Amino acid sequence: MELTQPELDANSDTQFLEVSLNVKEYIVAGFTILRLVLNRNTLQSIDDQAFNGPLLDSLVELDLNDNNLGQIPQTGLTRLRNLRKLYLNRNRINTLASNAFANYESKDLLIKLSLAGNRLTDQSLTDTAVFRPLRLLQVRELHLFSS
Repeated sequence: MELTQPELDANSDTQFLEVSLNVKEYIVAGFTILRLVLNRNTLQSIDDQAFNGPLLDSLVELDLNDNNLGQIPQTGLTRLRNLRKLYLNRNRINTLASNAFANYESKDLLIKLSLAGNRLTDQSLTDTAVFRPLRLLQVRELHLFSS
């Protein structure tokens, strides 16, 4: 399943939205939301246009736990300008490319990254360049425990 354009009413003051268990192929691009929970879905990728509109500037926290993402998303999320917390726990991520966060517009703001329960190995974590662009990332907030 791929996350794509919205079908929800954007004329709302919603700041937090949880879309869990079988999300349809849309996202809330017209909303101004601070925290978005899209966990326990079957997301395998995120469309580059999925977060168009106010979300590009408003989204601060994104929960993509318990999906089927095979890598750090390189589309959609890269355009989020104010993302500070990213949860990618229990996906199917098994390697971290050295440039995984290099194109993230919020790379200077991200303070929490959670990757616990993925298929990461010690070998996949040897390239410390992967975290170098994340200047504010606090090591105590980097959760890498495997399942």
